[in-house]
Amino acid sequence: VFVGSDDGHVYAIDEDSGELEWKYEAEDQIHSAPTVAYDKVFVGCDDGNLYVIDEDDGVLEYTVPTGGAIKTSPAAKFNKIYFGSEAGFMYYWDEDDEEMKWQYPAAGQNALMPIHSSPAVGGGK
Repeated sequence: VFVGSDDGHVYAIDEDSGELEWKYEAEDQIHSAPTVAYDKVFVGCDDGNLYVIDEDDGVLEYTVPTGGAIKTSPAAKFNKIYFGSEAGFMYYWDEDDEEMKWQYPAAGQNALMPIHSSPAVGGGK
């Protein structure tokens, strides 16, 4: 079981015993629910980074910077990670290539609007 916290940690808790397996300290609060896929934990942080953490040992693999707090929960499908940020974009991160494929602006009247809703993927959309 994986959970983020206002104390800036991501916790991995054994689902049977309730024992702490590991914890990772991010640079700011975690309001995003973690997504587990491809043996990794993907979680957004208020520091504007998507953290990619090894599922087994809690070691940081890398971060993906966005320029705005990430309060959405990432969605995963076929090594594609989708998430939004308060910078006003929806992002598609390719886990195979470890690169940003696109970012889509959530345009308001005169400025970008923060994205707070978590994406869902399915049916090629």
